[in-house]
Amino acid sequence: MELENLIWRINLTNVQTCNEAGKTLTQLMAEKDVLKMRISALRDAYERASSQNERYSRSEIKMLTTVDVKELRKRIDDYSQQLRKLDMEIQSLGFLTDLI
Repeated sequence: MELENLIWRINLTNVQTCNEAGKTLTQLMAEKDVLKMRISALRDAYERASSQNERYSRSEIKMLTTVDVKELRKRIDDYSQQLRKLDMEIQSLGFLTDLI
């Protein structure tokens, strides 16, 4: 029962705690989760697009990358930077907020 109460209080605190832009901690954590998913998907695509396929003879089919690998890397870096900033904001709000 104590654990259930603690979880309820944490969730209530997260819903009622807002940053300067008016977003709740819950919204910020959802944004963080989405950024993590985007980064993961882009990293998978980047790894596949940047891998070298070896051919053993000229008669084998040559695989060409149709994805702009540099642009993909830039998007990963941009999302990663957003994630770090968002994570710092969430941690800061968490440290400054008392549990309800």
